Amino acid sequence: MRSSTPTLVSLILLMSMAAAPVLADDAQTHLQKAKVAAAQQNWDAALTELDATIAIDKNNIEAHSGRAMMLVKKQDLQGAITEIGRVLEIDPKNADAYSVRSALYQQTGDKAKAKDDYIAFLRLSPAEADKLQAAAQAAADKQDWANAANLWSLVTEVRPGDAKAHYALGMVLKNSYYTVFMNSSGQPNFQENLDKLKADTKASFDAAIKADPKFAPAYLAQDDPEAIAQGLKQMPDNAELLVARAQMSLTGIPSDDIIKAALSDYDHAIKVDPKNANAFTSRAGAYLWAKKYDLALADTKRALELKPNDYETIVLRGLLYGDLYDYAHQAAENERALAIKPNDTVTSYNYFTALTHLPEKARALPIISKLIDGEPASVLYLSSRAQLYFDLKEYGKAAADVDKVLTIEADNKQALDLKTKIAAAQK
Repeated sequence: MRSSTPTLVSLILLMSMAAAPVLADDAQTHLQKAKVAAAQQNWDAALTELDATIAIDKNNIEAHSGRAMMLVKKQDLQGAITEIGRVLEIDPKNADAYSVRSALYQQTGDKAKAKDDYIAFLRLSPAEADKLQAAAQAAADKQDWANAANLWSLVTEVRPGDAKAHYALGMVLKNSYYTVFMNSSGQPNFQENLDKLKADTKASFDAAIKADPKFAPAYLAQDDPEAIAQGLKQMPDNAELLVARAQMSLTGIPSDDIIKAALSDYDHAIKVDPKNANAFTSRAGAYLWAKKYDLALADTKRALELKPNDYETIVLRGLLYGDLYDYAHQAAENERALAIKPNDTVTSYNYFTALTHLPEKARALPIISKLIDGEPASVLYLSSRAQLYFDLKEYGKAAADVDKVLTIEADNKQALDLKTKIAAAQK
């Protein structure tokens, strides 16, 4: 939305040309005289002729638009605003008139009215609204959260019944939480900012649901069991909602009854959507809790058939083999996962652990050493490498790592015990 006078004049000119009527001879004569006077920059003479045109044809949009143009030239912006208002009285769906008046309001400093008219312009101009929405998505894709939030907020005002627009705004606000958290940390209004952001995020998802009660992503994005339950009332056979409810129930150490209920939800999800890879992977996780390893492995196999190289599924297979003490297969799955995400520390440590249970333990050394390079003060990593060095009979290196652990935690029992073992082995 531009606000310079030349652009305003151009907009008004376009508006008047689009609305040019067939005039009576007298009105046409006055209008032509007005154009000549304007070309000569004689604004007052032009206004006189335009007034004469309007006296003959009071609903002449071209004449009213011309008056607005002359008033802008005379720096009478309020007068121009009034004149554009008359255009809109004649033609309430004149998109260009709203655009012009928005720019005029912007110049006068009335930002609220400028925004209202800009929204009205966009509602009457679907192609321009599409451009705004594309700009909002582009800002979100660049993780420019502040700009994306402003643009998507405007889109929701232009298209209040668009569930996807409200959802997009909610996701932008949700994704901006970390930025707001970091920028507000230590400030007096820290908690207030976070609370407002959370409230605005929920309001956006609720607006999406109001626009379309069967828009599942708006329920899922809230990460809230109550929202999932609300969604399932609307869509009892929605696979993603069923999976989400089951996943949220399996927190902490779930009871047998909770595992049974979760498996029922997963079964239901797979029945309605047999190609839902996430449902198979999630059900495998529940089978892991139930120690039904064959069923869990079968589900992960099916999930990978539907979604090859899915990282979470491959990691889960590693955990399953670990529970079965099948360290060769565990190591193979961990290695496969690390080919996808080589810097995942949890999977790297699981890989290290599996390798230490295999005949060629030395293969585990570069894995744990890389972890230590990333976290030199990790007691877990240092203790693990010390034990591996001890198993490999490299007692000097084991002792060095033990000393590092004891420098960090002087009373670390595992390190003290290993130090005693090293001393005995070196005699």
